[in-house]
Amino acid sequence: MTDPYSLFCPIVPTAPRHALDLEPAAFRKFRAYGLSSERYLSVMEQARPMTLLAQASPEAIPDRLRAVADLWLWEYAFDDHFFDGGLMHDNPAGACNLILPLLHLLESTDYAQPEAGTWDAVLLEVRERMEAMSNPGELDRWAALTRDMLVSFACEVSLGQAGTRPSFREGLRLRMDTTGAKSYLSLIPYINGYQLSDQELASPAVKAATQACCALLSIDNDLLSYEREKELEKGAMVNTVEALATRADLSPDEAARKIITVRNQMMELYLGLRDTVRPGASRELAHYIDNIGLWVRSNLDWSFTTRRYRDFSDKVSFTSQLHLSDTRSEQPAGSAQGTGLWWWELPGVDKL
Repeated sequence: MTDPYSLFCPIVPTAPRHALDLEPAAFRKFRAYGLSSERYLSVMEQARPMTLLAQASPEAIPDRLRAVADLWLWEYAFDDHFFDGGLMHDNPAGACNLILPLLHLLESTDYAQPEAGTWDAVLLEVRERMEAMSNPGELDRWAALTRDMLVSFACEVSLGQAGTRPSFREGLRLRMDTTGAKSYLSLIPYINGYQLSDQELASPAVKAATQACCALLSIDNDLLSYEREKELEKGAMVNTVEALATRADLSPDEAARKIITVRNQMMELYLGLRDTVRPGASRELAHYIDNIGLWVRSNLDWSFTTRRYRDFSDKVSFTSQLHLSDTRSEQPAGSAQGTGLWWWELPGVDKL
């Protein structure tokens, strides 16, 4: 019988050899900006967020990885400060006004004239440092996806204020943006010093594999951060477990079990797509198709140990029963579909 709380992920982990350098440097730099309290930064530092970034990027170019680490910390702090139970959690209009100049900044640095010492100014500094190490246009896709992420923050606030619980599908699509999954997977070529052609990225199998890993990252985040979100986002929680539990009148444990079944099918499908793409892929595309899966594994390894979630653990909740498995499910998921949102066609998704 299949274990209902087993998260299938047979991807071999890596040692986070960059983490010891990334963590202190990124926090030292961010402290100097004066945007967040020392209390917050101390708690975040104990969560060791750079371990995830380093573990997912074992072959990264060091200077590029350090710049992305600064971006990573800015986004963590920005989300927590304003959205993740923060100042804008019940203010959609304020959220839109907050992100509008950031959207312009990401579209073109020519738009940006931020006041010194602001969140906008720090993001501009990080972006300019990233661009100084890239080719023209190399970061355009990342910038567009990060704009989507910021807009999704405002959407999440709006849903929370209205007390609206999206369906599983709607919630998953939103979470693929709000978790930053799409944004950070798009940085894999940049971090590792290569570029993929539009034709390679537009391949149906590559698009499906990318979206599969974005969905996996989002679902895993919702499962493992559930207790933290429940505590910090009271009345405004947008989480796929909560969405399904509310819509289908299930307990969180029952909803989690149903979601895990579909989640493990997604992992099976990613593995099949990866093995389909590899044989005819360029060296760069082969690295990318493997690395998106490594991000899923690294996120799980980090999430199971980080104090960011462990400090909110509930011993009677489904979160205490979640665990990794590298054993394939008893029933194969079948072949991937050709649509851009192919996971909706998986058996059982129509019932979520």
